[in-house]
Amino acid sequence: MVEKSELIDDVWAIVVHHKRLDTIGSVVRVLLDEGIPPGHLMVVDNSDDETVLAALQAGLPEGVVVVDVANRGYGAAVNDGLRKLRLRGTVPQYLLVATHEVRVERGSVRKLRAALVQDNNLSAVGPTLLSSEKDGSTFIWSAGGYSTRTGTLRHYAHRSSSAWTGHPIEHREWLDGAFVLYRASALPSKPFDESFFMYMEEVDLHRRLGYAGGKLGWVPEARVWQSSDGVPPRYFGRNTRLLARKHHSFVWRLWAVPVIVTRRALSLVVHRRPYELRQLIAGCLEPLPSREERLVIVNPLGAALAHYGTEVRQICSESNIAADEIGLMEPSASGRSRFGWLGSYLSAIWRAKRIAGSTPIVSVWPVIGHLDRVVLSLLAGRSYLIIHDPLPLVAAVGYGSLARRIGRSFGRTSIVVHSKQAARELQRGGEPEKAIVFLPHPISVGTESVRAAHLPGVISVMGQYKPDRDVELMEVLAARSSGKWDFRVFGRNWPKVSGWKVDSRFLSEDEFDRHLRESSVILIPYRRFYQSGVAIRALEAGTPVVGPRDSVLDVILGPDSVLTVGSQVEEWETAITSALALSEEEITHIQLSYASRVREGWREFVDEFFVPNRRH
Repeated sequence: MVEKSELIDDVWAIVVHHKRLDTIGSVVRVLLDEGIPPGHLMVVDNSDDETVLAALQAGLPEGVVVVDVANRGYGAAVNDGLRKLRLRGTVPQYLLVATHEVRVERGSVRKLRAALVQDNNLSAVGPTLLSSEKDGSTFIWSAGGYSTRTGTLRHYAHRSSSAWTGHPIEHREWLDGAFVLYRASALPSKPFDESFFMYMEEVDLHRRLGYAGGKLGWVPEARVWQSSDGVPPRYFGRNTRLLARKHHSFVWRLWAVPVIVTRRALSLVVHRRPYELRQLIAGCLEPLPSREERLVIVNPLGAALAHYGTEVRQICSESNIAADEIGLMEPSASGRSRFGWLGSYLSAIWRAKRIAGSTPIVSVWPVIGHLDRVVLSLLAGRSYLIIHDPLPLVAAVGYGSLARRIGRSFGRTSIVVHSKQAARELQRGGEPEKAIVFLPHPISVGTESVRAAHLPGVISVMGQYKPDRDVELMEVLAARSSGKWDFRVFGRNWPKVSGWKVDSRFLSEDEFDRHLRESSVILIPYRRFYQSGVAIRALEAGTPVVGPRDSVLDVILGPDSVLTVGSQVEEWETAITSALALSEEEITHIQLSYASRVREGWREFVDEFFVPNRRH
């Protein structure tokens, strides 16, 4: 029995089971021995057999969760299990996905977890997968995988007998799905494409994680045994075509897929396996399923809008909308030129269209302003562009009258805004109402609020300085407070502000979150603004926000909120006092009320182009 102090509380596990009662018990026991708490271990049974389910429920240790699902394939079972976790309000930090027959060397789960803890760029890690010959000798089945120039999938070190010790973690294109530990925050909602049914679905997912900017790692000294004969011929023929359709152009598929399949066919001929050859041909001729309906989000500000992308994916998860994010780093974070950034953006749009199929894609930031609408239309057809500031608060390309006219005239891209004020501004600039979609700014909150231990009387302004910041109001508030409150500013490029402690450094995500949670109240002192990611993040942290009435805060806090104010300094003082007096229950009510409106708005938005009743 694992001592409580040795439990791995931040790891949850989903084990997919299909009619292997002879092995599932040992898999569960070894994961419990690794330190995964029983309540964190979910066995998803897709045997479609009540007798098997009853035996499974009776035979597993107390506390292990058993979920019965229809057999729609391996990936679907994982998706169903993850959805069950989310419906329970569980948001795992690390998620282990395993099959029903693996054998795990002691300490391997901890080694995989340590790799994710040490490198935040890793989205998933996998062990050295081992297998055995009939004579009992052991060989390496896989040390992660890669694709050849023709697209053939290969394992590193396949069938090698080498012992890997002291070898550093290496990046891989994909990992075998038999045993993978994921950083749960990096996973798309409904991560696996259920069209594959089984085999190659992990390659598809891991490529999409790579598109989102994540990396995958092989951890040599984590060792897991499995039994596998590779991909059956029918699934090889079918899923090779399916994978190529999702990730490659028609021209590439025209020559590469026949090359891949012919090589497999010749191998079967040489080894005199006529039945398997017929199965391969059947898989090649089998009609492919319709493309999975999946919302694909392109995020060209992978650093500045990292949290925004997480919020969008969280909302999609809560609404059971299949969604992916393809991210790239802006020049200030990557060190590349703006032209290089633009080239990466065009590539990201192309990839997004490959994954989305006929579903429109959404770009969360305009790289070249309204001209993005033309680019998106040419590369992706019908699409959506989120414009946060119709009149940019800092200098930006592509917002002039000519660029707006070109975007309207030649683009099939609709504009998404997060406030009615932004919509009105666009309409004043000549944008027709039908081309504008209002969506509430996404938010990521659990089923209940956990309010942080705020430092008493700390009133903070967060985010970089912009000319529309109302510095005069801030100075008057500080002068009138007579030291009653502790005023602080955190953000780049801020000048000195009388009565305020100013930290003008760039803040890391952890520092930003810490200051949000330590503050008693967050102020939004703008003369003009159209959305506020800071207000959303403060609300996520359980910190009340005070800001101007007749702004996006009316949507976030409610039109009659005591936290929204007019232009008088006295109103700001009264609102700050009210914010300081809010109870945890009142903060929770604001959070959950807004989150509910967000889910409803995004559901309606997606339902316009997803076929009704297709989401499970």
